[in-house]
Amino acid sequence: MAGLLEILRDGNWLNAARIRLWALAVLAASASGLFYLVITSDGLMDYQGRPLGTDFASFYAAGALVLDGHATAPFDQALHYARQQALFGTSTPYYAWLYPPFFLFAAGALALLPYLLALLVCRERHSHYI
Repeated sequence: MAGLLEILRDGNWLNAARIRLWALAVLAASASGLFYLVITSDGLMDYQGRPLGTDFASFYAAGALVLDGHATAPFDQALHYARQQALFGTSTPYYAWLYPPFFLFAAGALALLPYLLALLVCRERHSHYI
């Protein structure tokens, strides 16, 4: 075990070819996952009946409520859930709004865009969370 740790610690095994190989493997796995998600989705819903970007659905619904002039509505579960159902269908699960009020500025700005574009923008800007 100590020998393996020493090999890993000195880093001589890490070279440009291995880095490229791992980068390509991660890219291929990510592309495969995205492709699977796209071909198994039905509009805005995944194959399990959840909105694409499940946690983002809450954010987008809150932003849509703000744009409609109902800035306190995301904090009312019934109103927030009603907007999610209006956006994604009546069988969509509820995704709670668990953010402080100042996040509504960002949510409102993103809700100006169509849902999939807003999701892409949000994921692209925060891809290190994925």
